[in-house]
Amino acid sequence: MPPQCIPLGLASGNRQFNRELTPYQRGIAIGMTFKGAKSSEVETTLDCSCGAIQSTLKFAHLHDEGKSQTRISAPKSYTDADERNLLCHVRKNSKDSYAKVKEACGMKCSKSTIKKILVKHGIHN
Repeated sequence: MPPQCIPLGLASGNRQFNRELTPYQRGIAIGMTFKGAKSSEVETTLDCSCGAIQSTLKFAHLHDEGKSQTRISAPKSYTDADERNLLCHVRKNSKDSYAKVKEACGMKCSKSTIKKILVKHGIHN
């Protein structure tokens, strides 16, 4: 029987790489820094990265009760009128391919965007 490997350190399956801090952890980090703790002490206490602590302290004034900020998404490549026009065309011409639908409606978005719009309204292949 081969010898068993000895682990170099304890491995935790629960530790996620580059994870976001919870509102509770943000509060602890801010409180510890107000009391005069160094960022390295806060890192070891919360078991998180230096960057997470720095960004928490940098953006503390922007967080509402420690909650994460919402991320801004990309703007839509189509208008509501384009969406209505697409739905009207597809309901009348259900056998058209995505290329024909795109050409007939004069849309400049991708095939996958057209598919997402149709699926959102319950129209499937």
